[in-house]
Amino acid sequence: MTERHLDEQRFFDEYAEAMAHSSKPLLIDPEGFLKEETFRSYAFEALGDIGGKQGLDCGCGSGETTVLLAARGATVTAFDVSSQQVRVAVRRAADNGVQHGIRLCLAAAESLPFPDSSFDFAFGASVLHHVELRGFSRELRRVLRPGARAVFWDPLGENRFLEFARKHLPYPDKFGQSPGERPLRYSDMTILRESFPIVRVREFELLSMVYRAVRCRPLFSTLEMIDDWLLGRFPSLKKYCRYVVTCVDR
Repeated sequence: MTERHLDEQRFFDEYAEAMAHSSKPLLIDPEGFLKEETFRSYAFEALGDIGGKQGLDCGCGSGETTVLLAARGATVTAFDVSSQQVRVAVRRAADNGVQHGIRLCLAAAESLPFPDSSFDFAFGASVLHHVELRGFSRELRRVLRPGARAVFWDPLGENRFLEFARKHLPYPDKFGQSPGERPLRYSDMTILRESFPIVRVREFELLSMVYRAVRCRPLFSTLEMIDDWLLGRFPSLKKYCRYVVTCVDR
């Protein structure tokens, strides 16, 4: 692993330490998790029917999305650069009763320890903006089978005011930035297209991003409807959104 990998590993090992030693069951409410943020449900829908398929969960973290993928009938291989995160993900899989459909391992995204054409799909929650994108996209193409789809969600970094808020303003459940991360930019799509000619993106949370600071579901739902109208009428506003879902086809 490179020094960048080790920095990321130390950051997320520390983050996962409390969960790794907690005796509290790490249960997931699939419906609640996906409805919490609209881009989550959109990303899972973009995968299509994954029942009976072999999937790869990239940068699986504490295993939340790994569990959801397995619960939908896929056989999931998941990896992360943090050994503590992998340890938590193993526990989470067992706590949710899907451990027999999941294989977890420690790995770096730019050097995947899997044979060519191993997977029918891939998924990643907030992973693209942590990796060296050119190396990862080449490895991802290698391990995906022809016709496979990969779907990712990540913070979008085109809005300078949002970037200031991410770095300097307090809000509920704020998660610190690791040493190697930076929000995804549209210029990163050019790198992805070197390995995947078909790259599609959809942006989320323009006005509705205020939900991060004001946890009011009715307000969030209303602002999402306004977002849909604004983004449909004025596409140039998309770059100011908080999150982006990226889909690539092999």
